[in-house]
Parts: sequence; C-alpha cells; structure tokens
Amino acid sequence: METTTNKFFLALWMMLLMAVGCTTSKSLMKDGMEFQSAGMYEQAVEAYKQSLSRKITNAESKKGLQESGQRLLEVKLDEFSRARLMDRHRDAVYSFMDAESFMESLKRYGVRLEMPQHYLKDYTVVEDIYLSDLYARGTQALEDEQFEKAEKLFQEVSRIHPGYGDVERKLGKSVLEPEYRRATGFMSEERYREAYRLFEGIYRQDPDYRDTQELMEESLEMGRFVVALLPFDAHGHPQEVATRVQAYTMDGLSDLDNPFLKIVDRQNLDRIIAEQQFSVSGVIDEASAIEIGNLTGAEAILIGELIDYRESLGKLQVRTQNGYESYSVKEKDSEGNEKTVTRYRPVSYKEYRNTKEVFVSIHVKLLSLETSEVLVSEIIDRELSDEVDYIRYDGNASRLFPQRNDRVWTSRSAVNSLRGRVDARTELASTVSMRNDLNRYVGQAIAGRIAHFLD
Repeated sequence: METTTNKFFLALWMMLLMAVGCTTSKSLMKDGMEFQSAGMYEQAVEAYKQSLSRKITNAESKKGLQESGQRLLEVKLDEFSRARLMDRHRDAVYSFMDAESFMESLKRYGVRLEMPQHYLKDYTVVEDIYLSDLYARGTQALEDEQFEKAEKLFQEVSRIHPGYGDVERKLGKSVLEPEYRRATGFMSEERYREAYRLFEGIYRQDPDYRDTQELMEESLEMGRFVVALLPFDAHGHPQEVATRVQAYTMDGLSDLDNPFLKIVDRQNLDRIIAEQQFSVSGVIDEASAIEIGNLTGAEAILIGELIDYRESLGKLQVRTQNGYESYSVKEKDSEGNEKTVTRYRPVSYKEYRNTKEVFVSIHVKLLSLETSEVLVSEIIDRELSDEVDYIRYDGNASRLFPQRNDRVWTSRSAVNSLRGRVDARTELASTVSMRNDLNRYVGQAIAGRIAHFLD
C-alpha cells in the first residue's frame, strides 16, 4: 500500500513539474531535498534528475541524487532479498534486474551507485533456478508441439540471459517449425506460391533450417507460370503500334521481378513461328496462337488485338488579347516635390493555343493451354494529350499586365502567369514520342494486370 501511495505522489509531482516548464535547477534541487528529508526517495531521485537535466554542474543536486539513489537502490535490493527468501524466483529476478537498470540510468548524470557483492552471488543462484525452470518448461512445450507457448518461454529466457544454453536454437525452432509445417501443407495442396513465400521467410531467418532451401526451390519450380507472349494483331491499324505495345508489355512483365513468372524466350518463339510458316507480322488467329503456344511448352499464351488507335492534331488557334504595359512618369505633388508614378497604357498581344491527342484501345487475353480457359480478358484504353499555350508581345514583356473587367489586373499570380507564357513551349511533342509514351503506359498496364492475376 505504501509503494502504491508513493507512486501516486510521484506521478502527481511529475504532472505538476511538466505543467511548470520554467522550473529552475535550484528550485528542483530544493524539492529533492524536501522529498529526501521525508524519506520519499523515489520522488527525490526524480527531482534531482530534473534539476541536473537543467544544470548538469549543480553539485548539490548530484550529491542529493547520489544519496537518494543509494537509498532507493537499497529499497529495491531489499525487495529482491525478500522475494529470494520466499522462493519467489521470478519476482526476485525481475527485482534485481530493475535495480541494475536503475543503477545504469543514473550514470548519465555522473552518479555511480554501489551494490554489495553478495547480492550478485545471490542473484546468480536465483537466476539459474528460474532460467532452468523456464528452459525445461519451454523444452517440454516444444516436445509437445505447443509452439506458441514454447516461443514465449524461450523468449523470456533469451531476454534475461542472452545465449543461455542453446535457447536461441530452440527459440528459432519454436518460431520456424509452425511456418515450416504450414509451408509443407501448402505444397501437399499444390499451393506452391504460398508455400514458396513461407519457405523464403524461413530461409531468411535460418538458411540451414531442415530442408527449407530444397523445398523452397522445389515450390518455386512447381509454382512457376510460363507464358508465351505472341505478336499482337494490329487489326487494320498501324502494325508499328501493336508491335510497340507488345514490346513494352514484354518490358513490363520483365520488370515485375516475379519469381513465378517466366516468359518464353523471344528468339525461340520467333523460330517456332517461322518454322510453322506463321506470319511474324502479328496476323495470327486464336487457334494458331494456341498451336504455337503448345510448341513452346508454355502453360498460357498472352495475345492482344488493337481495337482502336487515333492521332488527333488540333488547329493552332490565334487570338488577340488586350492588356496593359506599365511605364513610369515623374510628377510633382501638391507641395511641389517630384516623385515617380506608375501608369498603364492599353496594348494588345497574341495568344496561341494548340493540342494533340493520341488514343489506344487494345484487347488482351491470357489463355490457358491446358484447359483453353480464358484466364484474363480485358480491354485497356489509354489516352495521352499535349498542349501548348503561349503568347507573343512586341513590347516589353517584363512590364506586361493582363486585363480584367476592362481594367489593368495587377494580381501577382495573374501577372506571373501571363508573363510566364511569353517563354512557354511553342512546339507540341512529336507524334512519335507521344506514341511511344502511350504504348509504354499500355504495356505497363497489361503487365500489371498479369501480375494481379498471378497474385
């Protein structure tokens, strides 16, 4: 009850201390002295620590911390001794660890407490008794395949005494064995990709755990999905577009870095197509595509058909806009003093605007060669546009202002926007670069859809 009361007062005092952030080192030292005189050593220690945090050279606070800290250490060691004598081994171990932690915490303030050697000897005995019990219970739980219970017991042993016996090995087994069994279960259910991911996780933690490496490689091989990416059909549209989309799709699939995805080598595919006297131009119907896919040893084929492709170039629009140009004049005020005044005169400038758009629509299908099932079927539409918006002005563009409601508009953002268009880009992106960018986006979208299917 007394300990609980002390903790309550300590917490209350700390709250008051936080509320009064401007408390000085000296006033905190006085608080510590009062607590120390009252035998409230825990509160005294906190007060002295706060005092030294504000002024580490406060000798009186350091002395007080030394004295109160030593008394508080004695209290903690008394708790350890009582627990030891009553065979409460767990309480004794944690009481002693708390005392050691407390001693360590005061070193940052330049205070080193002293612990009589007989406590260390007593602790060694108690620790050995407690850890032996934990270790034995953990070993039994491991033998009973109560892995979660074993893990908790071995973790506690490792926290108290890292390197105790072969606790790290047994802790590893209690953690990894359930994962290993789940992984082998997935393999028996032919869920190879899930098994691989579990084996991979085990391998990262312990490369030598049982036959994890062999099973990881086996599950990878069994779960691998081989796809033949056939030439895309342009369907009356530019063949270059279909070919580019297919090429970017290949790049996108390669960038996935998915260990389960294997793409049939392009050279091998071209050789088979040539041997079977199919056109490499992309004019391959679905039946022919399946025949080619079977010859490659693939499990599925990815085919695409260009549904639509459009390039749209707008007409350059030119408009005359009204604005103002500023200029400076010298005038005299009512008292005859000369000053510089800014005036605005009406002007006009040319505004130029134009747009270009490129649009692609492609239908892709992933077909299973084993079941002829359509695994993926999706129409992917993408559009890319470019725009130029600039002005030309024969006067001093650095003094040009926009017009609003038939008056000069001096808003900083509006002025910066107008003048920025003087140096704006005047040429639209080339059709070739826009087409390549668009084809890349489409290829990446197709690859992303295949990745989603594999996941």
